[in-house]
Amino acid sequence: MAKVASIGAGFAGQTAALYLGDALGAEHEITVINRLKEFSYVPSWVWVGIGRMPVEKTMFPLEPVYRRSGVRFVHGRATQVLVDERTVVVERDGGGEARVGYDHLIVATGPRLDFEGTEGLGPEAGYSQSICMGPHAVRARDAYLEEVARLEK
Repeated sequence: MAKVASIGAGFAGQTAALYLGDALGAEHEITVINRLKEFSYVPSWVWVGIGRMPVEKTMFPLEPVYRRSGVRFVHGRATQVLVDERTVVVERDGGGEARVGYDHLIVATGPRLDFEGTEGLGPEAGYSQSICMGPHAVRARDAYLEEVARLEK
């Protein structure tokens, strides 16, 4: 029996886990570790950003999908990869720690946004909007709708 652990449940981590679950079968253990309980369909955030869709419609819970596919889901933040022990240490949401053993490890954590890398860029400390994260898309929507209302006056 092989143990595969995947850190991250975005497009890459989710696709890898589900395909591996199908390809390897029930005699192997696939575990996905993710800090969020939901999968977010990022391409739809463009519609969130202009007020055409609520952000909630772009998300669905991960655990039921994995359960149906025979994939184990651990909700929490991977804090360490202990390579010599072949173990991922997970800080569970709500407290506590989990340790996930693996024979094979997939790291699919996605991008790290670096708005600070360009002066004036970004929704928090800059002069631009973003739809790269769900909360950014909501903030972009609010700013867009405020501007539309201002222009309508």
